[in-house]
Amino acid sequence: MVLFHGSEHTPQGLDTEFAVPVKEYVTGTRDFMAGLCLKTVVKGSYSNLPSAYVRLREYAEQESYVCSNALFEVYVTDPSQTESEHELITEVYYPVNKSQTERNTL
Repeated sequence: MVLFHGSEHTPQGLDTEFAVPVKEYVTGTRDFMAGLCLKTVVKGSYSNLPSAYVRLREYAEQESYVCSNALFEVYVTDPSQTESEHELITEVYYPVNKSQTERNTL
């Protein structure tokens, strides 16, 4: 799993954190609890991921959601175990809250 802490996704300045599941707590580890998320699944090349992020952001804006935490990806398939990039499956999560304006009108 990769968490993206920066809003700019450029090769020169990508603020990321890599996470792996562990069976037991070890000093230096922390729990990750994303909360409410918008989610999409991308099947195919990793080059399709930027357009998935754009669609998630557009949907969030239309539905009055604001990003609440680091965006993250879960790699369902292992690229070293697939024969073609078309078989790759990536879950993209966009942690959100309802905007303050939207909450005030409910």
